[in-house]
This record gives sequence, C-alpha cells and structure tokens, in this order.
Amino acid sequence: MSKTICPGQDTRFWKSDDIFNITCSECAKMVEFFKDDVSRKCPNCGNRIQNPKISLGCAIWCQNAEKCLGYDPAVIESNINDKDNSSLCSDIINAIKLKFGDDSSIYLNGELALEKALPLLKTGTADPRIVKTSILLMEVDFSIYNDGAGEVLSLPVARSILKDASVDTHVIDEICEVIIGCHNGDDIDSPEFAIVNECYRFIKEK
Repeated sequence: MSKTICPGQDTRFWKSDDIFNITCSECAKMVEFFKDDVSRKCPNCGNRIQNPKISLGCAIWCQNAEKCLGYDPAVIESNINDKDNSSLCSDIINAIKLKFGDDSSIYLNGELALEKALPLLKTGTADPRIVKTSILLMEVDFSIYNDGAGEVLSLPVARSILKDASVDTHVIDEICEVIIGCHNGDDIDSPEFAIVNECYRFIKEK
C-alpha cells in the first residue's frame, strides 16, 4: 500500500513560487528552498541559510505536522513573530529617538510601559504588534499638538513612523484607534486596548 501524502506536503499541489532559490550570503551561490524549509546548508560552502520566505500553511493547525515536517511549526511561527515584533519595535524606538532624543520622556515612558506590558501579553490573546507599537507611540503626537483636538486626532506623526516601518494600513488604523481611545478615556472592547490602557494609566500615575 502506498503512503498517503497530505495535500499540503504533496508538491503536485504546490504553486510555482513554492520552490525558489536564495543566494548564499557567504559564496553567492544559489540554494534551492522549499516553502516549508526552515533552513538549508549551502552545498558549495556549508553556510547555514535561514529561509526568509518560510510558509507553514496548514502545518500550523495540523496535529500530525511535527511527524510530517520533523519540527514543531508552532515553535517556528512563534520565533518568526517574536523576531518580526522585535524588529518593528526597534524601528519605532529609533524613529522616536531621532525625533525627540534619547532622553525624552516619550521614549523613557514608552520603555517603562512596554516593560509592564510584556507579562500581560503572555497571559492573554492580544496581538503583541498592536500593543507594543501603541505603547511606544502613545505620546508622540500629543507632545507636539498640545490642544488635544484638531490635527492631533489624526495622529500624523505616529502614522508617518508606522508607514516608514512598512506597517499595513489597516494595522496602522487599529493602532491609532487604540491610542486615541486611551487619550479620550474610551472603553474599547479588545484585549489590545485593555493592556495598552492599563499600561498608559500606570505611566500617567507615576
């Protein structure tokens, strides 16, 4: 009896761009990758190359994924998300430092609030990307536009920083909704808002 292959791993069902080449950073040779490869060793120089286009597809929810792939895709996805979130936060922190200075209250308060948010993120379902960026950008526009109305409500500075960091438009809108909600004293029913608002109130009371 032939072995059954799940559609997700059967290359007959793959698209043309599910198999691609990556240039080795050490010797510049091309190395072939499958979409679900975590990494491959360059056959020319032996350099270990991480897959920048990894796509886990149905393996994320399949109970047999670890047996099929040889690794736990949930762990891989978590590591990818952590790396992406850390990179985004770094971009935003650098933008804030450049605009307001390393010792500005905007940067320092953001770091304190972010520190308080990290354990809260581990116990809930909130999107870390929304929470962390909202916290870091909480005061950037309100430090420039002090009247609390008019142009400040569109958050032009925060939007510009997020756009420069290549954040999707709909995600930018979600982040800005959380920021405005905290400043207005709104009660938004989302786990992201709950964490950000708690951390924002913590900083305001210090």
